[in-house]
Amino acid sequence: MYIAIVQFNPKVGALRENTERALAELNRLASETYPPDLVVFPAFALTGEPIELLQFYPPFAAECIEIYADFCNRAPLPTIIGTYYPQFDPYTARLTCLPEVIYAGDGDGEILHFSDIVYEENDPYDDSFMRHITINDTSVAIMFNESPDYDESFEDYDVVVVLEAAEFTGEEAMLMATSQTDEYKEIAKDNNVWYVIANLAGAADSIVYEGTSMIISPVGKIVAAAPAFTEQTICYNLSNAAMAKKILLKPQLQYEAYWNVIVCGIRDYHYKNGFSDCVIGLSGGIDSSLVCALAVEALGADHVHGVLMPSQNSSSDSIKDAKELASILGVKTITLPINTIYDAFMLLYEHALSDTDIANPTLTTNSSCNVATGKDKKADSDVDADFSGSKNRLSMKPEDNIALQNIQARIRMLHLMHLSNTFNWLLLNTGNRSEAAMGYSTLYGDTAGAIAPIGNLYKVDVYGVARWRNERGLVIPDAILNKPPSAELYPGQRDCDSLPDYDILDVILRLHLNDGMGADQILVSLRECEFFPEITPEIVLDTLSRVSAAEFKRSQEPMAIRIDDFSFAENRHWPTTNGFVDRDRKLKTDVEVFRFIEAVYKDCGPRNLGYFAN
Repeated sequence: MYIAIVQFNPKVGALRENTERALAELNRLASETYPPDLVVFPAFALTGEPIELLQFYPPFAAECIEIYADFCNRAPLPTIIGTYYPQFDPYTARLTCLPEVIYAGDGDGEILHFSDIVYEENDPYDDSFMRHITINDTSVAIMFNESPDYDESFEDYDVVVVLEAAEFTGEEAMLMATSQTDEYKEIAKDNNVWYVIANLAGAADSIVYEGTSMIISPVGKIVAAAPAFTEQTICYNLSNAAMAKKILLKPQLQYEAYWNVIVCGIRDYHYKNGFSDCVIGLSGGIDSSLVCALAVEALGADHVHGVLMPSQNSSSDSIKDAKELASILGVKTITLPINTIYDAFMLLYEHALSDTDIANPTLTTNSSCNVATGKDKKADSDVDADFSGSKNRLSMKPEDNIALQNIQARIRMLHLMHLSNTFNWLLLNTGNRSEAAMGYSTLYGDTAGAIAPIGNLYKVDVYGVARWRNERGLVIPDAILNKPPSAELYPGQRDCDSLPDYDILDVILRLHLNDGMGADQILVSLRECEFFPEITPEIVLDTLSRVSAAEFKRSQEPMAIRIDDFSFAENRHWPTTNGFVDRDRKLKTDVEVFRFIEAVYKDCGPRNLGYFAN
């Protein structure tokens, strides 16, 4: 059998566009001297994925039926392709689109009815878990978006085809990762079958599909593979397993994978949503510099616009660094100082509020954390003591007034949004996961943007990706990498004035967010590793409190491209109004933590909490 895998990058919901592109590739293959006996597309190639609540939308269901008929009538070659197809749901009394596979060719076709499969717990393997077809005396087993288990038998088949929509959730979980390919090789060898994986490629909003479709011979050799994250068609003759030549599939390193995933996410969001170019605010800091470098890789320098917006608090080094970055990358820049607008804003408010009591309130502080920013309120408390509400707060210095700092960020975003609206440029947000977790940002200021390319990178990983890229050719000046991070909202400001050092902060955040640990578990883990003696219970508790307090802010931030198995949008559905506060229960060992968690899970109640109840 001569087989072709079309690693496909569909646009979600664009059924007719996806269908025409798929048919165009089929027609190209059919016109070759030796056309394939079977063409395999990935799962959801006709509809894209995820379709979210389009699944229940009747017009979408109607379109799925029309596209199915059209594709079957026009497919020139035997083809397996993933889609959605409506079924009547007796429980809701409405049509629901369910994942399906079409087998089409020579003007005919059928639905393979994967959505009819019922999984029985007591039956670990049943032929209904898959469908099968026969082509030229070759028996082909088809599985849909589910890899086979070791205990499944395919001895009655010659070829196993798996239609996948595998999302990138970390380099170790990629199809090309050694642990994954070893598993596929074992399945092929144990069952003496050709093992074929057809996977989606490209991005859909925050999700990136990794591609890396492959063919594995019955002796466990990878004989053909498509690249990661991009479209490609691969063809291979399955006639002689013994003569098949092995190819090397090199796994991607962590920061290499992050770079490629984010580049793919930027490129597809940009083109699939019809933007002409993109725009980025360049501060001379590491976050905006990395986003700019990623955007240039994704779109080309001619389609990336950098905007410098210096204030009276901007250092000359930051302006110089931003210009040097733009020069290295070949990006055109616009300089729009914000001083004039800031001064006019202050003058307007001083005049408008001079005869009212609004400008001279009696201030109170009920929390150590400012809910508007997630930052320490200590400075605000000091201001209250010094001024006692007798001075106009608008006359304070920015370092004494968070509101004045936020005005600067919001003026900058006014410039960026105006350029985005005027020229149809995609505004790229430059925030990272550490800042989002702590609320270290300004609502309607630096939280604006359509998508956050590095929004799921911790700050230490921002530096890691930047250094990885620089090892392959300088794109980010060393001065940017080596200077302390700062928003420069007042003279001499540093991120460490308001946050723990990122080396410490990101350790706590990983344990809390990625591993789901509370204060006790984090403290025990840190005690056992002995690498972070400077992390005290006070730092951990304050960090967790600030993460919780910033919940309302994160709900208004742009989607972030996923680079691991955690995202705030998908994995942290905590209430915005939330009075729960974690505390240190003084547990000393992992055994005590385990016993505590076990007691909670068993719902033993307070009478059995005993020694660890405060």
